Amino acid sequence: MTRNKLTAITFLSIIVLFFWVYPNIITAYNMSKPNINQMSHGWQEACNWLRNSTISNVDYYDEKAKPEWGVFSWWDYGYWITREGQRPAICNPGSNTRYAVAKYFISDNYSETHTELVKMKAQYIIIDYLMVTSKFYAIDTLANAPMGQQYLPTKYQQDYIYYDKGKETPVMLNYPTYYKSLVVRLYNFDGKVVDSPGTPVFLVDKERNIKNIYDFEQYSDALKYQQANGGVIAGSDPFVSPIKMNEPIDGFQLVWKSNSIVKIGNWTYPEVKIFEVVK
Repeated sequence: MTRNKLTAITFLSIIVLFFWVYPNIITAYNMSKPNINQMSHGWQEACNWLRNSTISNVDYYDEKAKPEWGVFSWWDYGYWITREGQRPAICNPGSNTRYAVAKYFISDNYSETHTELVKMKAQYIIIDYLMVTSKFYAIDTLANAPMGQQYLPTKYQQDYIYYDKGKETPVMLNYPTYYKSLVVRLYNFDGKVVDSPGTPVFLVDKERNIKNIYDFEQYSDALKYQQANGGVIAGSDPFVSPIKMNEPIDGFQLVWKSNSIVKIGNWTYPEVKIFEVVK
């Protein structure tokens, strides 16, 4: 073999490697990198618990099957529940049940919601910390806004601006309706009686700037002040309610929580919790 032929073959081999092998290496590398859409550790734990600690007698992939029970969660997580948890999900990105699911999650009529969930054959409810923080607005929107429209202003929470020593700080104020919603009562307070250290009234202007804050020991006193002077009754901490809720929620029992934890403000909470719908 001549030197020129050997050089040509070598060059051709390099070209083949570049166009055939290199793209596959890049693809493999990209697939190995962390992806924000990949399951979190808490959700991996939750799906492992579903798969190993519950029993299902149907093919959870069969759309025509009629499962004895299903898992109730936000639609974002439906495919994870089915694929990794190997259990039927009542709601997923391909279903239209997400509007009803949203309404049930923000309902404060717990007895009626429990009845509807039993009709839907919901056995477990899975809630993660995002559903009571950054995803709560999406739940609120789907429950209350006409299809395809945004829901502003919300009656559950609203963003405001607070000036601390001249520095502009965004603050999310959560109204009493937020704390009363089923998803918050369950995840934030485990469905138990909720105490309150007091009720603040925030005086705000039309641009949603917080001008002053008044604290009251009793909700009734805060309500009287609001009626006379305006302002909003709200809490700035999702885990500290501005109102007392003296009755626990019946029909929902915490059965599991993830070892994976998250930091939310000054609080540390399990990333995911699972509640059983007690019949």
